[in-house]
Amino acid sequence: MQQPKQFGVGDRVRTVRKTDGLPKGSYGTVVRVLVAPDCSDVDFDSYPWHRLVYNRDLELVERENAVGQS
Repeated sequence: MQQPKQFGVGDRVRTVRKTDGLPKGSYGTVVRVLVAPDCSDVDFDSYPWHRLVYNRDLELVERENAVGQS
């Protein structure tokens, strides 16, 4: 069984396939992660509201850097 993709708040992601009216390659920022349904709430650059997307339909573009860690 494949391990589910894990994203964190602030991660930049993009869609890997067309999903729920979003074209493949849509970029956005994760604003909330839901563990039970393996979904993330994503604020897409080209849409005015957040969209709930299955993590399997997303890929990581850039992870948020932790500030102030030593």
